[in-house]
Amino acid sequence: MTDLPTLRHQTARALAREDAHNAGYDHGFTGEYGGDAETDGFVDAVLGPLFPLLDRAASYRAAWHSARRRARVLSDELTRRAPLLDDLSLLRMADEAQQPEPWPSESQWRVEIYDPLAGEWMPAGSLTTKPEAERRLALANERAPRWRDDGTDVRRRIVRTTITYTVEAETQQPEEADACGPGPDACDAEAGEPCAKHERQQAHAEGEHAFCGTDCSADKEAGQ
Repeated sequence: MTDLPTLRHQTARALAREDAHNAGYDHGFTGEYGGDAETDGFVDAVLGPLFPLLDRAASYRAAWHSARRRARVLSDELTRRAPLLDDLSLLRMADEAQQPEPWPSESQWRVEIYDPLAGEWMPAGSLTTKPEAERRLALANERAPRWRDDGTDVRRRIVRTTITYTVEAETQQPEEADACGPGPDACDAEAGEPCAKHERQQAHAEGEHAFCGTDCSADKEAGQ
């Protein structure tokens, strides 16, 4: 980028050349900035409105250099972490491969046409094999290669849709800490009879450990 002093000298020389070319004689422009008040005044008048633009351009250039440095740092960081990302991708693929598939995956193909007015691809009917889609694409390109209204080429493509089936893992319901048991045994609230589990807990709380199991804390303390 040209610095300000050089820009002033270039402007002064341009004014002198223009004056000599149009008027045919020297009107007093010296062709250099700083040596003549009249020349300096004309140069400042020409460059004055440009100073804000020059400052803005300088700030844009600095921002561009900063963004470029950041992009270089980001690129280096992505290159450094690429092996880690590959490992994570392999782990994810291995995890997906271990999931049971109750049914084999299904694939369908279709020929799509791009609608320039809507700005999107329009799907057509589905086909069961890729060769069928290729034949339909070739036939469509042969019969209607261009739009009738403007004669531009018609864009078409083949798209594959794959459906996979995966059995989701069952969600284990947490066991209630104070549920009755074991098995179908349950407390009888009307008769006031506890189930075997709650009867054992009640006896343990009262100091009776004959019904306790091997995990009884009282038995462990007595054995120490």
